[in-house]
Amino acid sequence: MTQISDNQGQQAGVPAQGQNSVPQQPMPPQFVAPPAPNGMPGYWQWHPNTSAPVFVVQQPQAPSGVTSGTAIFALLMSLLWLGGIGSVLGLIFGIIGARECDRTGQAGHGVATAAALLGFFGLLFSPVLYASF
Repeated sequence: MTQISDNQGQQAGVPAQGQNSVPQQPMPPQFVAPPAPNGMPGYWQWHPNTSAPVFVVQQPQAPSGVTSGTAIFALLMSLLWLGGIGSVLGLIFGIIGARECDRTGQAGHGVATAAALLGFFGLLFSPVLYASF
């Protein structure tokens, strides 16, 4: 009689040389997150008590009621022009104010953008205004 063996001549249940004696456990299925419901901003996370995926909605932050002082200063400088110096200051502080509003969530992003654009066009048309005087 012949004995049935596997693993190239090894007896059943005995690991071959170079193999681990610990049997491999099957990997659990990976969770693939479904798309967000109704395109809402948020993310999926595991619920700590039920070990089930839960969709967490991120509420957008409303801007605070206070308008950025940098944005207001930039708009004021852009409107005054001051022989071109106001346009330069309006452009610089408009960019700084817009970034500040993005970073802090403060109101005034549109004011800062308008100031930067007015400052840019004020610089662009400065030579025309100087030539006309």
